[in-house]
Amino acid sequence: MSEGVGSPFEAEPALAIRAGELLKQLESPTPAERDAASKALLDLGPVGMRAVRQALDAAKDAETPRLCESILQQIDASDYLGQAAKGKAQ
Repeated sequence: MSEGVGSPFEAEPALAIRAGELLKQLESPTPAERDAASKALLDLGPVGMRAVRQALDAAKDAETPRLCESILQQIDASDYLGQAAKGKAQ
């Protein structure tokens, strides 16, 4: 690997720890806790996105993959809208 940091997890270990905590909250039996964790993972940006992708592969229940897919779709949609807005501004 080249010089520098190889991943967002290496760059921000505290964010990686926080992402792990939030992923555990996605498995909560309480909908409000799952929703709060989903929103917080979105706010973590690239670190949250990477953690969500990993959780999607490692999920042990049915609800977690559904939430992970929803988070990833929201990230994709916001990226698309951001790109579209930049295109109109030019």
